[in-house]
Amino acid sequence: MSDCIIPMSGPDITESVAQRAIALPFHNNLSAEQVEYVCETLKAVHDE
Repeated sequence: MSDCIIPMSGPDITESVAQRAIALPFHNNLSAEQVEYVCETLKAVHDE
């Protein structure tokens, strides 16, 4: 990886990624109702 060029580091990269990333809950114990809630909320935000 020594040939990798990282244009930003530290807080700069964190801020950049945070503006473009989404973290969705996922694990084996999500109920169908919880999955539905996440899906409906994501659809509502996307449609804004």
